[in-house]
Amino acid sequence: MEKKVVLALDVGTTTIRCCLFNKDGELQGTCKDSVPILYPRPGYVEIDPEVLFNVVTSIISTTLKKFNYSADEVNCLGIATLRGSFTTWSRKTGKPFHNIITWKDLRAIDVVQSLNCSFALRALNVGSWVLHLLTRKNRFLGGRVLKFMNGQVAPRLLWAIKNIPQLSKAIEEEDALFGCVDTWLVYMLTNKGHYITDISNISGTAIYDPYDQNYALKIMRLFGMPNNLKLPEIKPSRYDFGRTDKTYFGAMIPIASLVSDQGASIYGCGCSSKGTVRLTLGTGTFLSYNTLNLPHASISGLYPTVAYQESEKKVFVAEGSSTDTGPILDWCKCLGLFDDYKEITTIIQSVEDSDGVFFIPAFSGLQAPFHDDTAACGFIGLKPTTTKAHMLRAVVESFAFRVFQLWSIMLKETDSTTNVFRVDGGVSQCDFLLQLISDLCVVELECTSNPEMTALGAAQLAALQTGFWTAEVCESQRKINRIIKPRLEEKEKYIKQFRLWKTSVERLSSWY
Repeated sequence: MEKKVVLALDVGTTTIRCCLFNKDGELQGTCKDSVPILYPRPGYVEIDPEVLFNVVTSIISTTLKKFNYSADEVNCLGIATLRGSFTTWSRKTGKPFHNIITWKDLRAIDVVQSLNCSFALRALNVGSWVLHLLTRKNRFLGGRVLKFMNGQVAPRLLWAIKNIPQLSKAIEEEDALFGCVDTWLVYMLTNKGHYITDISNISGTAIYDPYDQNYALKIMRLFGMPNNLKLPEIKPSRYDFGRTDKTYFGAMIPIASLVSDQGASIYGCGCSSKGTVRLTLGTGTFLSYNTLNLPHASISGLYPTVAYQESEKKVFVAEGSSTDTGPILDWCKCLGLFDDYKEITTIIQSVEDSDGVFFIPAFSGLQAPFHDDTAACGFIGLKPTTTKAHMLRAVVESFAFRVFQLWSIMLKETDSTTNVFRVDGGVSQCDFLLQLISDLCVVELECTSNPEMTALGAAQLAALQTGFWTAEVCESQRKINRIIKPRLEEKEKYIKQFRLWKTSVERLSSWY
């Protein structure tokens, strides 16, 4: 049967989207569904892996049915997944030992603190400092200040091994498989036929060495990772990841790309050249600076990760993040600070300023440059004159301040001369936020007309792998619908506010 379409899955923290593109690269339609987030204890943030898989198969079937295509007519499937979220399961039965422990989970705080105070890490820091002095190699520069964070998989995996008896028993019996969300989904979609991961998903886990470009087994053994835990084979983002089992959709669909959500967004936005910058404003805020084929050695906490890999070509980015953007806005809506997301800018602009109110966006702690998992989230400076509009303005201003912080680090640590960010993500619909980011960072913001950039990136990688699309088709899909330009006079006005905000952050640091 003639192949007519490409399917792309965007598996996010709370929402799964399935997009369908035709031969000409045009978006035919999108279906979406939600994934229940589980909070069994304070600080625990989980997803049931079997429920996730059922939602994935259901949304693919729904998309094909809604737009009148059969699985036989699908050329390929591209999959983009959330990063830093993992589970473990039995090699013999395929049954998980525990729920997916997500990137927002804080259960491993004690493990993180123990690792960061350990003799092993201090020795690694000192050894890296000495080696950097002797060799001047950048790979040892980051090792000087290496610290573990909750957002990384490694400490949460160590917690799971120590605290989940059936997992530790299975490891002893060599019956335990580890995988992030990408690995789990491919394993299940191929009916246990492929145990595999893509480099963009594994590179941000802290169990992968971006300089050796392989698993950091020696380092992880140093911190207590057992030898018998099976790790998936690492492959490029464009690759033959197998075919979906026929029982799911009535025909086998080739899985031709597997990539992290951030990597897919970077690819979809066309940030493939050195020095290009992509800003995602979604569930989290992610600022990614393309360093091409070299991992960036940061002393301020930017993470050197692989955005994607095509054949032998790896594209690295220096990434900074703030993890709670979308959830904080959802929380504000629940508090009654606004009723509709479209009215956020109007409400904010109904007041001249935040009335001296500041907000610290730290539901999951504070990432670079603070590296504080124990920071508290909250308002500072509330007074009798404070209104909902002042509070909402303080929240949105804090998002811009975090981007400005991350960009300041990138300017300090790189030779960047760029004056443009390419922007995507649901929160990028807030005009006030975009203008403030542009003003503070003194850059133009290029906003895409396609709301599904993550799915688009996954589709492009898959369709290029199978030859269904050409590079010209992919380039035609990258369209800018508006450009935000900086106002220099506004930056001077806001720098004082930014400094006061940093003082406010100090008040709620190391709170827990």
